[in-house]
Amino acid sequence: ASPHDATALIRQHGADPKIAPRLREKGSREERSNSDGFGYSLLSLAIDNKSDNTVGAISADGVLTRSVALPQWPDGLQEGILTALIDGGADPTALKPLEVAIRFANEAAFDLLMARHDRLHDQPGSLHNQPGTDLRGSLMGLPEPLSPLASDQRPPPTHFLKVLMSMYQRLIQRDPTLATEQRYGYNLVHQAAERAKGLYP
Repeated sequence: ASPHDATALIRQHGADPKIAPRLREKGSREERSNSDGFGYSLLSLAIDNKSDNTVGAISADGVLTRSVALPQWPDGLQEGILTALIDGGADPTALKPLEVAIRFANEAAFDLLMARHDRLHDQPGSLHNQPGTDLRGSLMGLPEPLSPLASDQRPPPTHFLKVLMSMYQRLIQRDPTLATEQRYGYNLVHQAAERAKGLYP
């Protein structure tokens, strides 16, 4: 697949870039019972995971929730695919692709999506107040390491942490209120303490 292929599918064959595939574990009880599964926008599914699969943001419904590890795009192709999807009508604010880009510490996707947010709303400002967008409590949350089994857990790589911190700094510079938010009664420090599991420095 290439950006040209994606554009051709949208423009010439009527493919819908706004669909949200729903993921279920193959052969699971949920699949057999026609469970709806977990829905993700195509934009979210097109974002590479830069954590060496130590952190997840895409999951499939099943007997147990399963993290999904998708193939990585060749160099430079991801940005072209994301651009083709957005230019074709995909909403960069729908189903939180920006949150996925942050959890995956994917700087290229983050830059592209932030620029599209600005373009949609004319000028930089609070991400909270943009029509149709409510990302409060999720953008700044520390990504939770994969695997509930301590013996299987690995710390995220150093480059992942550096990019993640850079993204947080940029978000706070843009909207300082993000750093003070709470979700379900817990602030970001509480969330980080719960999620870190000793795998973050």
